[in-house]
Amino acid sequence: MLEQLREQKARVMREFEALKYSGEARNTSNQRMLKDFEAQLTIAERKEEDGEAMLNSTSNMLVRVKTGIDHLHDKLETLSPVTHRAANTVETKLEESELRLVELVKELEQRKSELTAEDQQAPLVVSDFNTRVQIEAEVDGDKAVETESEDEYVVSRDQIKKAAQDLVDSKTKKVKRKKKGRM
Repeated sequence: MLEQLREQKARVMREFEALKYSGEARNTSNQRMLKDFEAQLTIAERKEEDGEAMLNSTSNMLVRVKTGIDHLHDKLETLSPVTHRAANTVETKLEESELRLVELVKELEQRKSELTAEDQQAPLVVSDFNTRVQIEAEVDGDKAVETESEDEYVVSRDQIKKAAQDLVDSKTKKVKRKKKGRM
């Protein structure tokens, strides 16, 4: 009976060893597969985050472009409409704005040619309040040279900034009062 138990123990130990090592092989391949899937998951998550960031930036850009087109259309609303249909969509507003700008450029070119023709005919009329200062480029045949004494009274940008900052500091400075000691 003892020998039978020893044989049974040996058989169970062999089965145990076989299962132990085969289980590690299966477990190792499962772990390798799990690591591969986790790596693929992190790559997919990273791509998703990049895609969401791109979507957000593109959406923001689209909103800014639509706002800009609406603003342009509102600014050009005072010009006479070129087409008779109402501009409801962004595309039609952009087309209408483009047509209005083309018409405006044509009109400006026409007026420009008219003004150049009128300028050649009419003399320049200057108001009595418009005072012209004659700058003498040459004095007695020599070029006019600025002296350093003129620069002494010129205040530099840095001096103006410092004076302004000092003024702001003096106005915002809190008055410190001495605390009277208690007796």
